[in-house]
Amino acid sequence: MYTRKKCEKEDVWVIRDFLKETYKKFGEKVNWHIDRLNFTYSMSRHMNEVTEEAYREAITMYLKDDVLEAVLLTEGENRGEAFFEISSLDIDDELKHMMFNDADILGQKSEHDFVQLRLHSHAKVLLDEAVKRGYEKVDWSEVTMKKILDNQEDEVLPEGYEFITHDNFEDKANAHAHAFGYHDKKDVVIRSIAGLKELRNMQDYNKSYDITVGYKGNEVAFATMWYDSDNQIGILEPVGTHEDHRRLGLAKAAIYRGCNLIREQGATAVYVGSDQDFYKAIGFTPISTDYVYKKSMK
Repeated sequence: MYTRKKCEKEDVWVIRDFLKETYKKFGEKVNWHIDRLNFTYSMSRHMNEVTEEAYREAITMYLKDDVLEAVLLTEGENRGEAFFEISSLDIDDELKHMMFNDADILGQKSEHDFVQLRLHSHAKVLLDEAVKRGYEKVDWSEVTMKKILDNQEDEVLPEGYEFITHDNFEDKANAHAHAFGYHDKKDVVIRSIAGLKELRNMQDYNKSYDITVGYKGNEVAFATMWYDSDNQIGILEPVGTHEDHRRLGLAKAAIYRGCNLIREQGATAVYVGSDQDFYKAIGFTPISTDYVYKKSMK
């Protein structure tokens, strides 16, 4: 018999531990890595004007005999997005039905009247259930790539650029805005300042792994590394370069510096949630796919 539990503030870190434990159990990426929970609970939550309470309200935890067995997560954006975090690929019928029923409710509450559910490509039980319930597979998916850390990487920057320790949040927000194309939206830039500050308050944030490249004192590129020491893996989120400073190898050098730092701590691999050719060119290989299934609630 399963029970539902809504996410209280301290439960965010219970879920974080669940993500670590299930990675170890599966031996590879099936659920979120810790970076996504940390990043969405801080940076993206502020960017989308979502309160902590609203973010947690959309989360459902599923327990059996007081043991956490699964979690229904969203990124807190009220867009009908749902993510199943599971402890087994062979979900039993009781838990499966509870999770899908709750995903439908999220879709009904979303501003778009649909639910977009992420399902791991190996979770056949869940894929089959999605089809039975009228979900349709869309033409895009979420790919995760992995790089083995078996060598010291070359962190060389072009002349005039340097790695800097940077605490000017307005400058950091400006770099983020130019990297991701919203620098003309002043209200969003202001929210990103609050998000970047909150990011630093997350338990898994390590300032030493927040790699920044500067040019004439201003931040122009960045790569934030999250380190899961329990599993000896790193995860990149976010990575970006100001549009006036691209194609110079800045992001590559920042990533390599992060890789070298965590490798010194025992890391064996680093992940990124992307399938861009840029990452493939610096040694990342696709290893995991989450399909997206969409269902209209109208």
